[in-house]
Amino acid sequence: MSAQTLPEGVPTDSAGHVDQDSLTRAQKALLALSDEVAQRLAEDNGVCVRPLAMRRIDMTTGRVDVVATPCKSTREDQCRPCAEKARRERMVQAREGWHLEVEPFDKPADPTEHQKRLGGIHRSLRISAGLPRRSPRRLRHRPQRWPG
Repeated sequence: MSAQTLPEGVPTDSAGHVDQDSLTRAQKALLALSDEVAQRLAEDNGVCVRPLAMRRIDMTTGRVDVVATPCKSTREDQCRPCAEKARRERMVQAREGWHLEVEPFDKPADPTEHQKRLGGIHRSLRISAGLPRRSPRRLRHRPQRWPG
């Protein structure tokens, strides 16, 4: 990463640090923003730009730590370092033959005799209770709709 050159007239101390209190609004606008600098630094070093904070609890001591984990995005417009790592990993997996030539299961297994008997008992119980033979599919597993 190249060193940033400061605009003319920006006051610095003896160590070369910028004195933020004595800057004008125009001078502050010309300086790079800290989040942009952090993002650029992360991209240059191949580190995740949008890490996720996860809580880790040590079960023996009870100590709680917050750990930054990579976002693992596969899209370059969201996180270039993670997308590059995912691309390289997919290339390795394809080269090593991780993909399947044939699907492992063609069709579901045929029901056993015991399963057939249980199905018959279940149907007869539903009929004797006055319920339909089969629940309508549209009523099963209907997702909740949020108003608005």
